[in-house]
Amino acid sequence: MTDEPTRLTPGVSSPRRALQMLLSFDAENPRATPAELAQRMELPMSSIYRYISLFRELDLLEEDEESSALQVTPRILPVARAAIAVQDFVRVAQPHLEALSAEVGETVMLMRQSGAAAVCMSSVVSSHALRLDFGVGHTFPFGSGATTKVLLAAMSPEERARHLDERVRVDSGFAGRREAFEAEIAEAEQQGWATSEEELEPGVWACAAGIVRHGQRPGAVTVAGPVFRLSTRDRRQVIDKVRATAVAIENMLTNNHLAQDASVVGEVRSEA
Repeated sequence: MTDEPTRLTPGVSSPRRALQMLLSFDAENPRATPAELAQRMELPMSSIYRYISLFRELDLLEEDEESSALQVTPRILPVARAAIAVQDFVRVAQPHLEALSAEVGETVMLMRQSGAAAVCMSSVVSSHALRLDFGVGHTFPFGSGATTKVLLAAMSPEERARHLDERVRVDSGFAGRREAFEAEIAEAEQQGWATSEEELEPGVWACAAGIVRHGQRPGAVTVAGPVFRLSTRDRRQVIDKVRATAVAIENMLTNNHLAQDASVVGEVRSEA
């Protein structure tokens, strides 16, 4: 069975060619003259110069001082790091999620902000016969639950207020609970974790700890289980383990980020 050909988005041929030109720079072809770009892209020089002018304006292209050829600038690095970070988030977190689930005996989720909700990026389901199973892609709207408290706690006051205003708009009943919920968010911001009991589902207790990633939307590690199976002592232990797991994931992501930066600096120096 053959794949269907990719359909081109209509009305954007010029932006498409401009982006294709920018994407033609890679590790094997880090520099190019306008003439080489014209040949590579099979475009007239007038189009090439127009695209070069645009990318210079955006500080994405510059001239190499020695050869005068064009090269991408460090301005592109945050985009590359964003792509790497998205892939790293689940890969780095997965072993920690599995270890946490084995320790506490309950379902563990890796959550991330997506618009006005928390979305499940990965989950490890409890082995109990009676267990919670929130699959990848499951969402929890802001306004209830431990996870959304820690995600909102990681945001700026302006962004947080915007999300809560939207929640009031779509759920009139939330208006009466907003003040109390904001107090819980403030507590989560101070201590780094939050809990909830039967806020989203009857008979469910949950604990979440935030993960702050450089330049990325906030994330969280969440444990959820039946209220009857989690005593006061068990809950205290779960909170401690969730916090430790979130810190471990956050540290690994930070170290990966620093290692990537060091690698990029090394490549730039070697090329210089």
